[in-house]
Amino acid sequence: MFTVIVFSAILLGLVWKLKPTPAKTNNASALITHIMFIAGAFAALFIAGFLEGVFFNASSVQRLLIKSPQSFSNAAKAIFVSLTEELTKMCVFTFCVRIVASNLNQKKSLHTDVINTAAFVFALFFATFENIAYALQYPECPLSRIATATLIHIGVGLWYPAIFTGKKQYLFFAVMLHAIYNFSTNYRLLFFTFGFVCLLLCMRNVIKYFQK
Repeated sequence: MFTVIVFSAILLGLVWKLKPTPAKTNNASALITHIMFIAGAFAALFIAGFLEGVFFNASSVQRLLIKSPQSFSNAAKAIFVSLTEELTKMCVFTFCVRIVASNLNQKKSLHTDVINTAAFVFALFFATFENIAYALQYPECPLSRIATATLIHIGVGLWYPAIFTGKKQYLFFAVMLHAIYNFSTNYRLLFFTFGFVCLLLCMRNVIKYFQK
């Protein structure tokens, strides 16, 4: 099962090729795709993971979570992880887009199609590396976890271009949707209700992306 999970996670990292890069922005897209790949790996394996580890390993936090009801503990973990990951991803994404735009002498920004493609690739590879790390830590994790978590990351990641252009409300939506999904995975009934709604919203974003 462990081998299947890791293999599936790696395959998910190749799905981005299903979306061709716009011909008129081919060079820019090729460059930003590689940068997003590196940024996604860096954000997933270092920044977000480091911050989460520091927070949850703090003795005061551990004592609070142990003394608290399980539902409160699960909710606190879901909110903090979602907030940390989404803020980290958005910061790294913004930084990379600005760096690439600067290198390409595009002072304002990159072409919209390029930013959308970058957001898709960035979110997908973030999810892929997170899945591999999760599989290494929990070899028994089911394939459904990989599929649904990847869809969540891609779905909220496709809001990054809107956030980048100033629509900050989508960052709130991304954090909340991610947190609700994380919390729902602890309870079967919630997962098949609220979690399922989150997955549908993310699927809607993905479908709209491929229809463009």
